[in-house]
Amino acid sequence: MAQKSKAKNREPTELDGPRKESLLEEAAAELNARGVTQTSLNVIAARLGVTRTALYYYVDDQRDLVFQCYRRSCEVLAQRFSRARQESNDALELLESFIDRMLAPDSPQIAVVSELSFLDDDRRDIISGLLSGIVADISGAIDRGIKAGTIRRCRSDVVARAVLGLVSWPLLLKRADPDLADRVAPNLAGAIKALLRVGVAAQRDSLVAINRSPDAPANKPIINIFEREAIVSAKQETLLAAGSTLLNAKGVDLTSLDEIAASVGVSKAVIYHNIGDKQTFVLECYRRALRIAFETADRMEAAQSDRITAFASAIYMDSILHLRDGAPIHLPMVGFAALPDTVAEELRNGGRRLLASYTRTMQAGQEEGTFRNQDFENVLTLLPSFSQWLTTWHERPGNELPDVDIAEEITQFICLGISPLGKSSP
Repeated sequence: MAQKSKAKNREPTELDGPRKESLLEEAAAELNARGVTQTSLNVIAARLGVTRTALYYYVDDQRDLVFQCYRRSCEVLAQRFSRARQESNDALELLESFIDRMLAPDSPQIAVVSELSFLDDDRRDIISGLLSGIVADISGAIDRGIKAGTIRRCRSDVVARAVLGLVSWPLLLKRADPDLADRVAPNLAGAIKALLRVGVAAQRDSLVAINRSPDAPANKPIINIFEREAIVSAKQETLLAAGSTLLNAKGVDLTSLDEIAASVGVSKAVIYHNIGDKQTFVLECYRRALRIAFETADRMEAAQSDRITAFASAIYMDSILHLRDGAPIHLPMVGFAALPDTVAEELRNGGRRLLASYTRTMQAGQEEGTFRNQDFENVLTLLPSFSQWLTTWHERPGNELPDVDIAEEITQFICLGISPLGKSSP
């Protein structure tokens, strides 16, 4: 606190007045593009045409900058939702107005609240409280829509978080695939609103069937404990699963190999022996995430069922995996900006393979009449937003809903939207 007081007593600089808003907007753009630990105060200062020293009139350090950006994001979210609420009493129209405001091309950029663990406990609690208030406002509007009969029965708290994930995700797309982000950007608001209203399924007269397979792709049992390769593979999987959990929660720079090793009761030397140094470890966590996603997609394409059931079952399994311990590292959130170009391209190619797999399933479903006519690329671009918030928010205090119920709600949201059931999608 003494440092903060010292900062506020400095003489005013050229960043006074509206220039502070410019500072936070530039910082938000950097945070969205590169993540917390890769965001540079020097770069932000250069873009504003000031010295790094001038920034310290407004922020104490990088953590204070992140806190101020996150607090501004929460204030903007609340403000835009409040203005949308003034425009309509209809819950769906209200949510669509909120989506339009969030994705308007001329809207000032805000930082997506995605790395809360970077903050100290007090500041993290402040941001969590502000987010909870926004979730409560959205959830309340959904509940009123359910009561009025304009929204189907659903878990409003889950849907509210999903809506926040959907409106936040477009700001993060460039971190994963800049070309894809530019290609889909003009149509994402419309895609989100269509997903919100009617989902992807052609028939909406009842909930979509889900094949709840008990075998999760992430959990591979040892077939023979006396086979050396099986034992080595099991050790690697245990380490990568534990590491992925910590990396999702804290990010790359704040997670040490010592902490990962301690979480499974081994020494750091065991990680070096079985996997490698930290950069190699993070890369292998990414590759593990892709392997799990590929297996889920392969099961979907091979399933002996109609395509909407196969798709719903894959979404359900992906949600379950991201809700449980050992969740795959979230692509492209954690440490992506720090990866070498060759590695980043390897991961982007993996994402393109997944996109192709899900596109084939949806196209086949459209031909059989189980998927509505839609731009599949736009829809599939949005799907990572659901797993992103699952790994970030699902353990917030007060949320005691079982994993299977959360996964079910997410799956039905994607397939059916939240407008009342009983009619086919356009």
